[in-house]
Amino acid sequence: MQKTIRSFIFSLALATAVHAQPANTPIANTEFTHTNGQKVLLGRCSPSIMQQGIYREWYERSYGTYTVDKEIAGRLRPLLKEKEIEIFAGSWCSDTRREIPRLMKILQEAGADTSQLTLIFVDNSKELYKQSPQHEEAGKAIHRIPTIVVYDKGREVNRIVEKPVRSLEQDLLDILSGDRYIAHYYATTYWQRLKGTDKALAPKRIRTIAKQLKGVAGGPAEFNGYSIALSAQGRLTEATNVLEVNKRLFPEDPTSYISLGKLYSQSSNITAARENLERALALQPGNSEARELLEKL
Repeated sequence: MQKTIRSFIFSLALATAVHAQPANTPIANTEFTHTNGQKVLLGRCSPSIMQQGIYREWYERSYGTYTVDKEIAGRLRPLLKEKEIEIFAGSWCSDTRREIPRLMKILQEAGADTSQLTLIFVDNSKELYKQSPQHEEAGKAIHRIPTIVVYDKGREVNRIVEKPVRSLEQDLLDILSGDRYIAHYYATTYWQRLKGTDKALAPKRIRTIAKQLKGVAGGPAEFNGYSIALSAQGRLTEATNVLEVNKRLFPEDPTSYISLGKLYSQSSNITAARENLERALALQPGNSEARELLEKL
């Protein structure tokens, strides 16, 4: 059964590959200070900026403590020729701080010119959540950070999402060799390639999508987290669709029902809001958030 599911996922990955190009926006090396005093990098930056200022400490720690698999790095060397790599990262993100310095070390060991990588930093604010000021992420299904996208002649080959499945070296080798490779959070990537999800989906299509993704989604947190990102971007209808699919994938998880209660309340669909909040309480009677939201309807 597991083999069948993985074969299906791999087929989806091939079907949803897209023609794209790494961003060609100018390198800005922008550092922004939020109102809480947090400094973050935003937009397209030179990889060398991670070795400067407050970013240097975490870069050098992760870079210096990582041991590259030199045997795999040697095999990567010819495969990296004429390939382009685009990285979406967050200077505020622990996964970025761990994985990207390691990636730099691996690519350097493999003979790649890391100064030519396309590096985009996205924000963690509510207004620009996982977005760049220049929106290089638009249309590229960026939902987890870091995302490392490999291109060959203007076509995305594959991507590593948030963290490697096996190791950065082995994941890159699988991608560049054309072997089966399915990144983490593939259900969300697949969703973002579907058409018409910005409009309210009919129940039949919701059920069809849920059936397709059964066994693909890693757990309820994947779509719950994605719905938060969509809501932050003002894409409330799509966030609702995502959660409707999620509650069919994971019907015993109360979080989707609570989030749907909030969204339906915002759109004045009180009946749907009440139904979802009551279901959340039936699953988790002590959930104070669901109870309070229900009392406000």
